Amino acid sequence: MMFYGFMGFLVIPAFVLGIIGSLISDKTIAGVLLVLAQYFQYLPWDLSE
Repeated sequence: MMFYGFMGFLVIPAFVLGIIGSLISDKTIAGVLLVLAQYFQYLPWDLSE
């Protein structure tokens, strides 16, 4: 069940994570989200197979 929840998290667009990161006042959390956003841009998006 945890695996499916993680896969659901992966379908979040990278730009959405970037926007969320820019809105968070905590610079540490924002920085982590921005790094995740850049990482997700390189993931294969054909996860429906």
